[in-house]
Order: sequence, then structure tokens, then C-alpha cells
Amino acid sequence: MKNPKLSVIIPAYMEGKMLETNIPIIHKEIGSFEKSFELIVSSEGNDNTPTVMKILMKKYKNLKFIYSQKRLGKGGGIENGLTQAKGLYIIFMDADLSVHPSYARNIIPLLQKYDIVVASRYNPISKIKRSKTRAFLGASYSVFVKIILRTGVRDNQCGFKGFKRQVLENIRGKIKNKGWFWDTEVMFRARKLGYTITEFPISWYEREESNVHVMDNIFEMFFAVIRLYIRSLFKKNNY
Repeated sequence: MKNPKLSVIIPAYMEGKMLETNIPIIHKEIGSFEKSFELIVSSEGNDNTPTVMKILMKKYKNLKFIYSQKRLGKGGGIENGLTQAKGLYIIFMDADLSVHPSYARNIIPLLQKYDIVVASRYNPISKIKRSKTRAFLGASYSVFVKIILRTGVRDNQCGFKGFKRQVLENIRGKIKNKGWFWDTEVMFRARKLGYTITEFPISWYEREESNVHVMDNIFEMFFAVIRLYIRSLFKKNNY
């Protein structure tokens, strides 16, 4: 297969059961609007994901699997997937499909005009279903980032984003945090480098069955914002 137009990276931590259900959905939805694409599952953990992926790769020839026994974190998992990505455009999404993969069709046209495209839960017309606690903490974090880091992005942490490949390649070498804060740091550094970013509205649903527990790390992320801000003040371009 020649280099595809689109690479879709799916970071996964012990999500074998969910991947078994959702990879066929992702493949069908992406294939409905783009024929030249690859799916890359970047996995870690000790569940049955390798066994599930071995079966799925027999069915989907454009499906790739990268496995790490070492805990990489969300950002580290995405970057690990990027090492195998060949597409002109890169999209990453969560394995639990909190954002339905059909929204990927919105991203490619926008990447003709912008460097980065972000699915935003805080767009006024987005439809969100989540617990009150998660809604409050998430909104508070968004406001905090807006005030301190000034990324100009409403939703820095949504796990559904698209990039021009070269843009993401240029940014990733500067990212220090490989965990949940990775998304926010990408947005911050993208703005500093002068890349253009746009957001679009989505429907987003909190999936109870997922192993994604961002709120477990929310307070660490608040501190990560402060650390990044301080580094940017004292180290200028090398932070």
C-alpha cells in the first residue's frame, strides 16, 4: 500500500474488549469518506488487546498495532503511534468513541485551511452528556488554561483532534509531558509556533465502561499548567 492520505491513531490502555467492538465501527466510518487511510492502535497494558488485534488485523489490512509493555501515558502512546503513521493528515481519537468517528469527516476539509482541528465540547452548540462533577472540573480546567496559558482554544483536552502531519512532527519534539496533559501542551506550543487552530462542535458522551479516567488526574493537570507557564517565563524558547 502506498502512503495513505490519512492516519488515525487510537491510544489504548487495556481496552481489548472495547477495541473488538469499536475498531469495525471506526473502520466503516472512516472508509465511508476516505479510501486512502490507515488505523493505528497504540496499546499498553496486560489485557487481551494483542490477541484481539491479531484477529482484527487479519480482517482489516490497513490496521496496524503497536504494543508497549512500558506505561507510556496518553501522549506517549500517541507519539508511539506517530512513529508508524504514513498519512499526510493525522487524526487521533479515544478508543471508547466518546466522540463518534463519523466526525472525522469534518476534519479533513478544515485541514485544508488550518494546521490543527479540535473537536470542542465547549462550543455553544455542542451536545454533552457527562456527570456534574466531571462537567464542573472540566469547565474549571478549561477556564484556568484560558487565563494562564492563553492557547485560544476552548477545549484543549478533548481526545479527538486532527493535524497536518508536518505540524505535529514539528511540535512533538518539544512536548515534555507524555501523560494526560500532553493535549494541552500541544495546543500551547502550537500557538507559540504560530500554527493556526480551529474548533468545531460535537456530541460527546461520557462512557462509563472505558478505562479512560481523566478526572483522576485533573489536579495534577492544574499543577502542570502552572509548571509549563513558569518554564515559559524563565526559559523563553527552551521550555
